[in-house]
Amino acid sequence: MREAHNNDNSRRRDVRFLHRRWQVLVFAVAASALSLASYWYQQSQHPLLLESLDQRTRDIVFRLRQPPRPPAEIVIVTVDEPSIKDYGRWPWPRALQGELIGRIKQYAGSVALDIVFAQPYSNAAEGQQQDSALIAALQAPGAPVVGGYFFRNHKSRLTDDAALDQLFDNRVKIKLMGPGSDLDDVQYYEFAETNQAHIAEHFAGLGAFNRDTDVDGLVRRAPLILRYRDEIFPTLALRALAVYAGVNEGLVAAQEGITEVRLDTFGIPVDEHGRLIANFYSQNELSAGIPMYSAADVLSGVVGEQQLADRLVFVGVTEIGVADLLPTPVNPIFPGVAMHATIAANILQEEYLYSNWDTVLIDIALTTLIPLIGVLVLARLRQLWQMLVASLLFMASLGGLFYWLVAYKGQLVSLLYPSAAMLTAFVSFGSYYVLTSQRTTRFLTGAFGSYVSPDVVDQLLSQPDSLGLSGEKREVTLLFSDIRGFTGISEKLEPERLVEMLNHYFDAMTQTILDRQGTLDKYIGDAIMAIFNAPLTLENHQLAAARSALDMDQRLQDMQPELRTRFGIELHIGIGLHSGEVVVGNLGSSQRFDYTAIGDAVNLASRVESITKLYGVTIIVTDAIKQQLDSEFILRPLDKIQVKGKTVPVDIYELMQPNEHNARLAAQFGKMFSVYLRGEFELARQSLLELQVNYPDDQPVRLYLQRCSEFLQQPPGQDWDGVYAAQGK
Repeated sequence: MREAHNNDNSRRRDVRFLHRRWQVLVFAVAASALSLASYWYQQSQHPLLLESLDQRTRDIVFRLRQPPRPPAEIVIVTVDEPSIKDYGRWPWPRALQGELIGRIKQYAGSVALDIVFAQPYSNAAEGQQQDSALIAALQAPGAPVVGGYFFRNHKSRLTDDAALDQLFDNRVKIKLMGPGSDLDDVQYYEFAETNQAHIAEHFAGLGAFNRDTDVDGLVRRAPLILRYRDEIFPTLALRALAVYAGVNEGLVAAQEGITEVRLDTFGIPVDEHGRLIANFYSQNELSAGIPMYSAADVLSGVVGEQQLADRLVFVGVTEIGVADLLPTPVNPIFPGVAMHATIAANILQEEYLYSNWDTVLIDIALTTLIPLIGVLVLARLRQLWQMLVASLLFMASLGGLFYWLVAYKGQLVSLLYPSAAMLTAFVSFGSYYVLTSQRTTRFLTGAFGSYVSPDVVDQLLSQPDSLGLSGEKREVTLLFSDIRGFTGISEKLEPERLVEMLNHYFDAMTQTILDRQGTLDKYIGDAIMAIFNAPLTLENHQLAAARSALDMDQRLQDMQPELRTRFGIELHIGIGLHSGEVVVGNLGSSQRFDYTAIGDAVNLASRVESITKLYGVTIIVTDAIKQQLDSEFILRPLDKIQVKGKTVPVDIYELMQPNEHNARLAAQFGKMFSVYLRGEFELARQSLLELQVNYPDDQPVRLYLQRCSEFLQQPPGQDWDGVYAAQGK
């Protein structure tokens, strides 16, 4: 009997085990399928942000790895700082450039110029002399010279027919087009900015200088071919290599786009747009990795046959201020000539980085297998912290695999998608674990749900510290507003009518605050306190608060006819704004929480609102607000004031509704205020009298007339700094 009972329990345990294993397998397959579906969807939508994140992770690998050694056949001659110092600012006279080219031609195997001769000299006689010297250098025996040009999407200058003929003579003539293929994926340009035809005819070839930037603005790849007037043209690196090797360029296209760019029969792996990913030879911001020699040293003979013999020499400008500088992952100011040389060096030694179907298959395999294996491993663990540790170990292993594939195999795989897949595995199985094993959590949820709102319970369970008494420090903008003369209004209206009026007023004012993404902190009698930039982060919170204050003022003006009709009153308010660091959070007792802000900035904002009565204005902001506002706001300097309870004076300004009347008043008052701060009280008084003629009801004008009269009768001391000490709150 007992044995039968034990066997029955054993069978039930086996059933539970099989049931649990089946559930785990379902979760594992679901997590894998979800990750794969997410990968497919994101790829089909061309996610620029996700691709940018992936690129940034690969950039980190390139900065950490040991870069490849560049080929000895490629060097760079640069017009650098010593060259500019010795031979004058760039551009040099063409005769001097011809001398530099001539010296390089004596030894080099081929020369590629990252220089364009597009503009004639303004002085025709000088231009003929300079061009003749340059052409003589190009015609002299020695290495062939490849020139360059720009393609544009806008017309920068007229290109004559002879220059265009030379350009078309340098097009890619060998195109192997598969069934259904076209060249639409190759970058197309409408205009060309070429060399002067009488100079360009002496080049051994021409290649374009154009570059390609990624979505984050960095240059990681370079086009080898470009499209202009339905023809394909090589870029400088490709044409320079073709001339150096004595071969022709070509391309192979299929239905999915460009599959290969060729130098004779030598294939170069490119993307469907004909671009090659640059494999940089240095992560040092001061070096391109490829040997670079100063043009000054070439001209002086310090650099010669030993450094240049039989090499492909790229010539360009690297001096900051005149050079073509590119932002790259390894150097934010990478010389354009070094980019051409890097691409040519990659091709010459076949040191490629790959982003092709192989990398896609690796991404798919990792994205599919990681959540599947991850869930099966997590299922053997019993605690959430163990699952978290296991997930982190998975992530670390994934990071190591990612580094190896990128740094040593040149496979530009994704780290983001496999990592997201692992996160999917952790979250999915963690959810399963919580639902099946964490009954205590459900009990606490039910118990606390009897006393607080479900939202608070959710926050308490996910982030208990967020509801603590300590809060967090952050910079916010504080808005205080108050109804002027509220005591008289409350005496005039019956209590029910007073409450009705206040509710109507609060509805309107609160909505304007919420419309500007402010947080209503509390009502204090007839006053309102609001916070901007808490609890949610709000960019430019000072601007949002200022616009909210102007909205409140305008909304109240629009309400005045209704207030007079319904309640027989007019309402006038004062608003104070200040920005500073405070402590925000759910502050209070264990029985009651109140999300609010405390700190010195809160007190100052309240004082600023109070002194609107002193100056007879609606909105006052401190200098902390003013510094963040742009020209759309009209601000009148009011005072340098030391509010009660503070020792440090504060510059305050009236924020005015944007119109011409207020703009003129603010400008004229501001000039007067500068004179007043210099202690020239009689001159300030004269300005105020002129202001009073045009603005007889302006209280700050009357206030400063009184101050100037008092100071003229009893001048302040020598240490007067313009600060006014407020006596009341």
